[in-house]
Amino acid sequence: ELSIEGVWRAVSVAQKYGFSTSSESATAWFDEWYKKLASLVKAGYKHYTMLLYPAFIFGHRGAFAQATKYLVYHNTGSYIPDHQPREFILEPPANAPSLHMPQHIMHQINAARARLKTILHRALYTPIDRLLKEARCNCAPTILYNYESSLARTGVWPLESKLMSDSVISAIHDLRAYDGKQWQIQTCGSLACTFDFDKIVITAREEIGNYFTGLCLDCMTASKGADADEKYWSHSKPGVNWDQGCAVSHGQPSWYFSFMGPREDMTE
Repeated sequence: ELSIEGVWRAVSVAQKYGFSTSSESATAWFDEWYKKLASLVKAGYKHYTMLLYPAFIFGHRGAFAQATKYLVYHNTGSYIPDHQPREFILEPPANAPSLHMPQHIMHQINAARARLKTILHRALYTPIDRLLKEARCNCAPTILYNYESSLARTGVWPLESKLMSDSVISAIHDLRAYDGKQWQIQTCGSLACTFDFDKIVITAREEIGNYFTGLCLDCMTASKGADADEKYWSHSKPGVNWDQGCAVSHGQPSWYFSFMGPREDMTE
């Protein structure tokens, strides 16, 4: 059984001699290797950083979506990298420096993680914002203290500190142990200070847990070129699925972060 290093060697040879990694025989070969991946070394974060480039080069939609999703949710640093295998680095071929993911794609992968962080923070912070801006009652300080203390007990709050050295998936896991009932008190009944701690956390956890399913190679291809309006932007029209015509199922976030055209087009 071929190791991940062997796949990288194959990519190196293909690029050196001008063999197409998108040919039917090449993609079928990689697909067979990928199907046997479970019998290789157990996949983990480092493994997915090494799988990223071959999956991209061979155009394997499922492997690329899986790798990008895993890295976004499991990254514990400030930047998601792509890695070459250790053995490949120790004995590098001449073209090794060119065998890396394009930086604009890595930017999108990292942007997806940043978005998850923003969504989670917004979901957990919204009750705090409402308390600070709208509450005028005597119970507000206690509610504020109890809510933030209950989050802090999970290790997830403050979120910025948590995600500086830990992953989004770790935050989701920690929030599963959250129990806000013991922190709830009887309030005056105002909307600003009366909210269900548990419901807030469960909703936040589920929202980010289901948010991103990885980058879509089909959407990435469709977003470039003169026919992008028909192939990519048509997905944003009412009644059209975000993954229509794509090999992997996904929603709006994967469609959005798979955009490879000019950034000003996305912000218009």
